[in-house]
Amino acid sequence: MSLFLKIFLWFWLAMALIVGAVLLVNWSTRTEPFERQWQSFVGERITVNSQTAVQIYENEGIDGLEEYFDRIKNLRRINSIGFFDQKRKLIAGNLRYADITELFDRTASSDGVEFVRLPDRTYGAKKVVLLNGETYIYVLELRRFRPPPVNLDRILLPAFVVILMAGLVCYALA
Repeated sequence: MSLFLKIFLWFWLAMALIVGAVLLVNWSTRTEPFERQWQSFVGERITVNSQTAVQIYENEGIDGLEEYFDRIKNLRRINSIGFFDQKRKLIAGNLRYADITELFDRTASSDGVEFVRLPDRTYGAKKVVLLNGETYIYVLELRRFRPPPVNLDRILLPAFVVILMAGLVCYALA
């Protein structure tokens, strides 16, 4: 094997390792995993929807609240909605809460949005307080979040192009 070929291959291998290391570091040090981003986004929606539900309940009563729930139930990923009093009595909506007792306990003692993950669905809940001081719990049953699948075509093609370009640079250096 000629000296030119040895130098070329070592340069190219070094560049490929650097590209691989950069991709690995980029992948492993994401600022937030997908699920945390999803919970943050959904938490904001639950906060907004719960405040809207409180205003509608105070102004229009249960009928207005049921109408509001019918409108937002048609949104993607929402299976059911519930608006509960402190005794866990369903005021409006169609949510059943047999398996989310823990969620009620955590939500009652928290001011933020709480989540419970089950194998096939996720529940998000927020405690809301009316102007007269009454406390209610707004709960959404959501379809289970699944991170987007890894698309190898979107990763392999750019990596191949970078390694090919590194090969051309290595050829010129050698």
